[in-house]
Amino acid sequence: MTAPAQENAHIPRIFQLDSHRSRFVYFFLALVVVLAVRMLENTVHEYAHVAFVLISGGTVVGSPLVTPFGGLTWWDDVPATWLPAVNIAGTLVSAAVMLAIFLPVYLKAKRPWARWIGYWGACVVPVNTVFYWFMAPFLANKLNYDPIAFAANVGISPAWIVGVIAAVPFFVAAWWMVKGTRLVRANILLDPKQFHVFCLVLYYILSFGFPVVSYLNLLDRFVFW
Repeated sequence: MTAPAQENAHIPRIFQLDSHRSRFVYFFLALVVVLAVRMLENTVHEYAHVAFVLISGGTVVGSPLVTPFGGLTWWDDVPATWLPAVNIAGTLVSAAVMLAIFLPVYLKAKRPWARWIGYWGACVVPVNTVFYWFMAPFLANKLNYDPIAFAANVGISPAWIVGVIAAVPFFVAAWWMVKGTRLVRANILLDPKQFHVFCLVLYYILSFGFPVVSYLNLLDRFVFW
């Protein structure tokens, strides 16, 4: 049984997930939004690498590869003292930019759709941002992954020490995401069957699963994750 229509008047129809049709539409809407937000994050990530390479006096080889699932930037002639900064710049700059854009929207927006978009950028995607530095050092060994290269360039051995350190912000981000999800479901969505949670779990399965496949060298064509 759903709540009376007048009680749901403050909830936009697109966020009333009380029918098969509304859940179907919501699934694809959420997919488009989260992929767009991830594309923005990965674009900032790769071009932050570019900026630090150029600042260091190095050379960017070709154009960065950017997808909603990750990217890759090629560089040359970067001084050794600059390599750690180049390695970590992508994640630090992208995290700062994403929070600067989306956190105020999530916290202060009055319109439900705006706050919902802010939630994806400020609560959901940051988990992926830190997951890279948390999980890659435990599973990967190639220097084309930022955390592995950072560990090597700083002299941290074994590399999984970086993963242990990154576990702290990762679990903070995960806690923040859970808290944000509860608020979104309580204040923005009508979601009696917890369909949003299903979408979120599916998203994380895919967005964590593909990189892990790459970290384990199970499918070399995905090396850009």
